[in-house]
Amino acid sequence: TVTSSRGVLRHAFDYSFEAEWEVKPLPGGAEGGAEEGAADAADTVYSGRLKYSDVTAAESADVSTTYKKRPSELVAPRVTDALAELKAAVAEAVRGFEAQLRTKSI
Repeated sequence: TVTSSRGVLRHAFDYSFEAEWEVKPLPGGAEGGAEEGAADAADTVYSGRLKYSDVTAAESADVSTTYKKRPSELVAPRVTDALAELKAAVAEAVRGFEAQLRTKSI
């Protein structure tokens, strides 16, 4: 929404969305190696959803993560790192949207 009050343009937004994600741990990485179950864990695809609600700025969104299959302790660090990268990419996209919105006028 773009509004004007006393000659000042105000650019506001408030929306929600969900993103589905999948992570397949890399073989031979931190979760690979000779540990028991590492080969099975490397073949498993973990997935879920990121739910963003009350997005009013790139850093002020409420984000919840759900898993279709929760990762084991062996691969949890890789899944957590991948989700952190995804969240950073989403925040960058929201910042891009916000910058584009600020170019709009009435």
